[in-house]
Amino acid sequence: MNYLLGIDGGGTKTTCVLASEKGEAVRRVTAGPSNYHKVGLEMARASLSQAIADATWGLSAGDSLLALCAGLAGAGRPAERERLREVFRELVTARQLYVVEDITIALFGGTGGRPGVAVIAGTGSNCMGVNALGDTARAGGWGHLLGDEGSGYWIAQRALRAAIASYDGRGDKSVLETSLVQALQLASLHDLVDRVYAQHPGSRQGMGPDEFAALYPVVVQAAEAGDVVSLRILEEAGRELGSAVLAVARRLRMLEEAFPLACIGGVFQQGARVRDALAATLLPAAPRATLIDPVHPPEMGAVLLALSKLRGQHLHL
Repeated sequence: MNYLLGIDGGGTKTTCVLASEKGEAVRRVTAGPSNYHKVGLEMARASLSQAIADATWGLSAGDSLLALCAGLAGAGRPAERERLREVFRELVTARQLYVVEDITIALFGGTGGRPGVAVIAGTGSNCMGVNALGDTARAGGWGHLLGDEGSGYWIAQRALRAAIASYDGRGDKSVLETSLVQALQLASLHDLVDRVYAQHPGSRQGMGPDEFAALYPVVVQAAEAGDVVSLRILEEAGRELGSAVLAVARRLRMLEEAFPLACIGGVFQQGARVRDALAATLLPAAPRATLIDPVHPPEMGAVLLALSKLRGQHLHL
């Protein structure tokens, strides 16, 4: 029999799905992280090897892989994708091998393989779209130091700044002043400096993007309790994400067309305020857009992308 492999590889885990040549999932497995920028190339290779071995376990000599498609964090540039293709060539024999960024398979999974746009808001943020001609466009994905507007990290950073401004008397009073201190298990807001920046010997390292993003639910809870400052931050996040979607749709000449917008990531899963603000920003300019939950997970997006390529669909990735 003929099969396809779809892989979603990130900094926390790697998910691999074995699918039939019709795109039906047969087996789904998980392994360790495979973002080689975070864990190194050897650990990434080991995780990918384990995922492929577990997914293809039991296949006979007469079975073959029509294609392997992997969407990987840390594969944004051509040199990175080629390095990872070399790894896959060592691990598996497939007739076709496709390595793309993780946002690409999130898009194909999120829209079910249809023309449309996907916006991701988790620890970071990113946006990508594809139109009926196979043209693609992106906005965002610049990382937490340069961008990630509307992400969990971005929201938490602004919440911490708002808490300090509240304490100083430079901004509106907010419950974030106390709720964030409690969430971080600090004695007082003054301890925030060491918690965020700590680099001195004997101290834990400062907070990374994941730790910032973990504070996002605190902001949601404060907004739901009526904290005006928290509500303002969430609405601003939605507007930033809506701006990214508009930029992509405009470049793809889709503003007047009907298209699905897949809203992906933890920011959309906790409360509706960010999503509502996104819609309020997007729909006046793109009234036929429809906000949806993702149709399939990213690993199935990889399978759909592989099928599109095998069927000759021309995609400008």
